[in-house]
Amino acid sequence: MMKWITSIISFFFGAQSSKPLSFNFKQIALEVADELALKTRKPVILILAGIVSIIFFCGGGFMAIYDATRQFDTTGQVFATATLWTGIGIAAFFAIAYSWVFLVEWPGAKRHHAHKAKEKLEKKLHEEDDRRAPGIDQALSLYILDLIEERRAKRDRRNAASQAASSARESDKMAKAHPGYQEGQTEDPRGFA
Repeated sequence: MMKWITSIISFFFGAQSSKPLSFNFKQIALEVADELALKTRKPVILILAGIVSIIFFCGGGFMAIYDATRQFDTTGQVFATATLWTGIGIAAFFAIAYSWVFLVEWPGAKRHHAHKAKEKLEKKLHEEDDRRAPGIDQALSLYILDLIEERRAKRDRRNAASQAASSARESDKMAKAHPGYQEGQTEDPRGFA
């Protein structure tokens, strides 16, 4: 394959030698065929193994069915004979082989299983984050609510202290302005209502 790429590159950029580059199409065709054979060898072998598995599965199944129906026709009952168990065993073995070929060994199957496993792991991590997030959100919201309540309490104390200070100043003003005035008194000490 590299020779083919090299010949294309040297065609466009010029060959190392001064004589022009001539393409050997037979050699290029052989290299392409070799590369194609290498790339398609495994799928072809797996397809043939799948076809053989189907043939032997059907053969084992028919062998078991034939023996069971023959026994039932002659005796009216079906007994576990070697032929019956051999047919069932062949059918089971090649059903498993067929499943193995197309679910495990097929070139895209491993990538598909890896992709599914990755998605499953991401989903599991996302679910764990979702389960953990309400606790973090709840703790954060409780902390913020606590800060708000603390600020509200400080503001109320400050307002109460400022109101007490302003009422004390007012009563001091009243006491200075009216010498007989006592705090909490509703009527004017001078006798005015």
